[in-house]
Amino acid sequence: MIWAGSNEFVFQQIEDDQYDFLAMLGLEPTDAWLWVCPKVVARQHATVQHDGDSPWIRFVLGKQGAWMSSYGGNIQQALATLTGQLGAPP
Repeated sequence: MIWAGSNEFVFQQIEDDQYDFLAMLGLEPTDAWLWVCPKVVARQHATVQHDGDSPWIRFVLGKQGAWMSSYGGNIQQALATLTGQLGAPP
């Protein structure tokens, strides 16, 4: 959800665990956003949180990094991204 008073999405604790893709779902009262990207890419663009090894991706909606545009956006863009990366559902 958008952080209160900041108009930012914050995706926390992007750990280097055993998974291949990171799904970032952003919710607003009247809209939704989804980015699905390889973990490696997400960790390359994440910043350190609280001086530890628990990075996060933080941005004001509409001012996210250009790198995110190929991994989703609004729900229609996200569905096209998912199909392109994971294939059509059976």
